[in-house]
Amino acid sequence: GSYFIEHQFAEKALGYFDRAALMQPNEVKWQLMAASCHRRSGNYHQALQAYKDIHNRFPENIECEYV
Repeated sequence: GSYFIEHQFAEKALGYFDRAALMQPNEVKWQLMAASCHRRSGNYHQALQAYKDIHNRFPENIECEYV
């Protein structure tokens, strides 16, 4: 996934981060990376919803705060 992010292909990276989040559901970084892919792809509504869902699941994690 990081390879595709580095080369500006966020849409392709999304699948990798989604799969990583399924394999490690308590590892917040995969979910944040997937939300970031939505944002980088211009899917702002979907990204905001993803960030809100992540914040609800991990309210104590400061990386999951949204404005």
